Amino acid sequence: MKVRFWGTRGSIPAPGPDTNRYGGNTTCVEVRSGKDRLIFDAGTGIRRLGSLLKNEPVIRIIFTHFHWDHIQGMPFFIPIYMSDKPIEFYAYPPFYQGLKEMMVDQLKKIYFPVTYEDLPSLIKFFKLKKRKNVIGPFQISTIENNHPGGATGFKIEDSKGCVVFLTDNELRPPEAKTPWSEFVKFCKGADILIHDSQYNDRELKER
Repeated sequence: MKVRFWGTRGSIPAPGPDTNRYGGNTTCVEVRSGKDRLIFDAGTGIRRLGSLLKNEPVIRIIFTHFHWDHIQGMPFFIPIYMSDKPIEFYAYPPFYQGLKEMMVDQLKKIYFPVTYEDLPSLIKFFKLKKRKNVIGPFQISTIENNHPGGATGFKIEDSKGCVVFLTDNELRPPEAKTPWSEFVKFCKGADILIHDSQYNDRELKER
């Protein structure tokens, strides 16, 4: 299993010399197993990734949630404009219920010159379960993150490795939906843990 970060920033893109080390694009992470790949979130980092996927037989994108920095690259993702290109979008409830609406709203003419109805690609929407979602060689489990408005964390496993993706999450907020102990259990066995670290303890108190 291989992991590549196409976008690591939160809130807004931050290009420039001060962000060259980790990049200035917002959230987009690619997980690969052999020739299969999953894409997590569609921040501005997905634009560059999209230019490399013109020959991909099926593109699969999984959303943690729909805050702007996790979807703002979607209108600039080249494959959605390719005729008959199969693209699968996944989300866990309650985000699944708004998955198509999110796409349609982003591509309204008041915001963008191309509408969702104009897209020539073959788009399908899928609802994830809490456990044992099988997508190609991947087995995916979910957990509810502690984040304003909600977000989904993911555990991605194949025959050779395990990655846990917990972006936009607070481990010990005053009113936790998911306790610390549940995250510990969820992360058990992970070879790679990707976790939000935007604020230190002092900064978090001021937010």
